[in-house]
Amino acid sequence: MSKWLRAMNPLMKPRGMAEAQWAAQSFAIVLVFSFLVGLPTAIWMAVDPSWINDLLRQQYEAQGLPPADIEMATALVGYIIPASMIFGVLLWAAVVGVLAWVQWRKMTRVIPGIWLAYTAYSILMGVAVRVSGYSPSNLGPPVLPLWIEVVSWAGVTVAVVGAVSSLRGAMMLHRLQREP
Repeated sequence: MSKWLRAMNPLMKPRGMAEAQWAAQSFAIVLVFSFLVGLPTAIWMAVDPSWINDLLRQQYEAQGLPPADIEMATALVGYIIPASMIFGVLLWAAVVGVLAWVQWRKMTRVIPGIWLAYTAYSILMGVAVRVSGYSPSNLGPPVLPLWIEVVSWAGVTVAVVGAVSSLRGAMMLHRLQREP
């Protein structure tokens, strides 16, 4: 366990090939961890689709749709949101599983690099949304409860630390493999 904690520490430079491999492989753990941190959001959205129904109802009323059409559309959303969330979680689990397996076997620097770039973009957009006060269609406050956002931010912070150390280990491993 201590070797993995050392490997996931971005402040510790890998001391050799083995530690560089552990650091590079640790991103597989980071991928699974980030998937698990995202599950509360997906579960909440699947279990309570009322937030999207409220937004749609407000949009449809603003468009002047008849009440019967509004009721039909919101009833459909009540079935579509949970089904799409379940499908999305299963699809994302497969993608994360494949990426984690590839990272564990190949110890590449591409996967953590792309993940870090995407995470940086997501963080910047999340901060921009919070600072601007924007919510879907500007119809009210953000739809996620505060506890989900706190768990997500804490999970992202831990995952970014692990991803940085993994990228650093993968880069050192790449350098060591090129040297004669």
